[in-house]
Amino acid sequence: MFGIDVWVDTTAIVFSTVVTSNLQGESLFSLPYPTYAPPTFHAQYAWLEDPTTLTLRASDAMQIH
Repeated sequence: MFGIDVWVDTTAIVFSTVVTSNLQGESLFSLPYPTYAPPTFHAQYAWLEDPTTLTLRASDAMQIH
């Protein structure tokens, strides 16, 4: 099985939220843009793919500006 490394920038502003999906697996939510956020930031979506094996899956990061 492949491993995963998590590299966290401790100087970055980080926030998270819980999102649910519909029966088709689609999610739609508003991403709040705080006034203190830098002009360009990155967002990434991660989810629990298999709760029995605690397998995670993640999207590519999106650059938002």
